Amino acid sequence: MKLFEKAYFIFALLWMARGIIPIATGQGDQRQAIEFDALSFALQFVVFAILAVLIFFHWNSFKAGARTSTALFVICGLAIASAGWSSEPGFALRRAIILLATTMLGIYFASRFDWDEQMSLFGWLAVISIVGSFFMAIFLPDYGISHDVHAGDWKGIFPHKNVLGQQMAFGILVLAVGRPKRLPRGILAVALFGATLLLLLSRSATGVAIVVVMAFIYATLHLMRLRREKTLPLWLVYSPLIFLGALVVAMNRSAILDILGRSATLTGRTQIWSAVTRAIGEKAWFGYGYSVFWSLGPHGDARNVLAAIHWGGLRQAQSGYLDLCLDLGLIGLIVFIIGFCIAMWRGLKLFRIGSTQADKWPIIFLSFFLIYNLVESSLLQLYTFLWVPYVMVFVSLSLARAAEPLKSESNAESLVSFDSSDLNETGFGPSLAPASEYQSE
Repeated sequence: MKLFEKAYFIFALLWMARGIIPIATGQGDQRQAIEFDALSFALQFVVFAILAVLIFFHWNSFKAGARTSTALFVICGLAIASAGWSSEPGFALRRAIILLATTMLGIYFASRFDWDEQMSLFGWLAVISIVGSFFMAIFLPDYGISHDVHAGDWKGIFPHKNVLGQQMAFGILVLAVGRPKRLPRGILAVALFGATLLLLLSRSATGVAIVVVMAFIYATLHLMRLRREKTLPLWLVYSPLIFLGALVVAMNRSAILDILGRSATLTGRTQIWSAVTRAIGEKAWFGYGYSVFWSLGPHGDARNVLAAIHWGGLRQAQSGYLDLCLDLGLIGLIVFIIGFCIAMWRGLKLFRIGSTQADKWPIIFLSFFLIYNLVESSLLQLYTFLWVPYVMVFVSLSLARAAEPLKSESNAESLVSFDSSDLNETGFGPSLAPASEYQSE
């Protein structure tokens, strides 16, 4: 059963990243997405129908994860309720239901798989994406390489070069930080090289910049794991380097952006953000309804923004937090921030006390998710893939916390009735089951 679940999971995430329909990776991303709605709908039905069957057969596991997902269900409930005040209630309701189903998919797999298994799933997802993208770009370049305004940029099996950049940045984090145990070392090393090469070939400046920032964050977090008496000398060296690096970037900002092929406006983002901020102010508290603002383009709520930036094809605010405010207002943003901060605190605690490579994953991914959504929209957005890993991290951390009292009780009982069978493999203490074993089946 678990082999089927793993194959289904990889298929579902590739579909959410729009990597399942090769024809949809052609030239006009938005146009072709509309042309192939029938096929997309069929795949959507298959994905969620399978999920419903899996939840039915493993209800107890799913229920254990769902009990720890209050913050996630609150924001999904707010998205559903937003249909009541949106200009397109039917559209908002349909999209909100898909968001709920997508969230349930993340809850299900967090409830069924422990950290190491999740890393393995993401690792194989990265390998398949890498192999498929090289194949598409080399043997089917009409689909695997851009021929429009981004001519020459690779996009592989995905609909846009920035989607390939996102997938490769995510894959690099999985392979370099998570280091999936069930992925042979040779494949892991080759995949890491392939992901880096594809990221460069995509010419996704956002992806490259985020990988560099994440390397810096990873090094910084490691200093926090050191004992206090060892931290001060390292910070005495490290702090001037941080200041010097920031100063160099500030003094050479234009040159660095030119090298990355970007303007000082971050490819027009600052103009978009300014116009979107004004639109948010008009419906600040509850927003325009989930996924509604951009739905009708220049004929809907976004008409003033599109007129201000002179770009009728824009379909996102180029910032997950601004898009969340457009959809669900400041109330939605506050609900998300509360849940995110809880997850960050738990992830940081696990990073500091954890002993395995997988223990580093939650805080690294959450940092990646936080930064990525500053300049791209993957926050509560459908078909942008990253919402599922976020849900899985949130639920896994919550399940691990819920299991702590059970571990404490188990330790207390072992002190009362102790025999040689309680020794772990090292013989130095009682064996503790992983958090996943406390998830009821």
